[in-house]
Amino acid sequence: MKKTRKNEIIDETQKREISLERAAELKSKIQDYLTKRNEIPEGLKMEEEIKKSRKKILKIPGVLNQTGKITDGSYLKEYQM
Repeated sequence: MKKTRKNEIIDETQKREISLERAAELKSKIQDYLTKRNEIPEGLKMEEEIKKSRKKILKIPGVLNQTGKITDGSYLKEYQM
C-alpha cells in the first residue's frame, strides 16, 4: 500500500490505473510528433548532405571566427543557403 499526495491509501491496482491514465495523457500531448516522427530526417541518415552543406558554408568569406567555428547564420541568408 502507498499513500498519494492527498494521503489516500491506494493499492497496486489503483497505482497501475493511475499510471496508465498518466501515460495516456502524456501520449496524447505528443501525438503530433508520433504521427510525423517517421518523416523527420535523422542526422546519421543525412551525413552526406550535411557534409556538402558544410563545405558550401565554409567557402563563404568571413563565416569562420578565429577559433575555426561558424560565427552565425546571417551569412547564410545572403548566400541563400
